[in-house]
Amino acid sequence: TPLEGHLAVARYDMENRVGLVKAPVLVLAATDDPVTYSRTQVVVDAYCNSYFVSRAEIKGGGIPLMELKFKE
Repeated sequence: TPLEGHLAVARYDMENRVGLVKAPVLVLAATDDPVTYSRTQVVVDAYCNSYFVSRAEIKGGGIPLMELKFKE
């Protein structure tokens, strides 16, 4: 359920584990997401031990990014 997805994210201790990621990372930034877009660079910077971090902006993307932009 959507609620369980939010609760699972809230339970995960990401701040203390993100530095363990060494794999390449692609951060998607939805430009119309009023909650997360302004914090995109903070997310990119958090992957300090990854050997490659890329940022891609999705113009017009909002909170339900996949539902808004990737319909069949």
